[in-house]
Amino acid sequence: MPEENKPIKVKIISMGDEDTGKTCLIKRFCEKRFVSKYLPTIGIDYGVFRTKVGNNELRVDIFDMSGNPSFYDIRNEFYKDTNGAILTFDVTNRKTFENLIRWVHELHFESGEANSVSSPVIILCGNKVMLHLSITEFT
Repeated sequence: MPEENKPIKVKIISMGDEDTGKTCLIKRFCEKRFVSKYLPTIGIDYGVFRTKVGNNELRVDIFDMSGNPSFYDIRNEFYKDTNGAILTFDVTNRKTFENLIRWVHELHFESGEANSVSSPVIILCGNKVMLHLSITEFT
């Protein structure tokens, strides 16, 4: 493939406490499917999608990072060259929202990009709003 036709690569990481729905969001977005059973992410999972913005093709790589503190050493290998982060919290669990500041600090510390022009863009995502609905009601 000629260099000028290569898609622009964008690296996104998902962050947040365990059981906030990070994997579910990524599977829904990248694979167009809903995962109803909770299985904790072991270390890192991965999703990819392609899209077009104007005349530019983008390849978006999303790294789904475990929220378990024991996987910190694995997570910190993936912060380098991150373009953006999806910080996810569970709207039914206030503690997951309060813990987001810790995730922001981890992102800035490990990426080495705190307060710079190249700091990753951060998106805040409140999840599980429709938890009270059954899957049949949602789909």
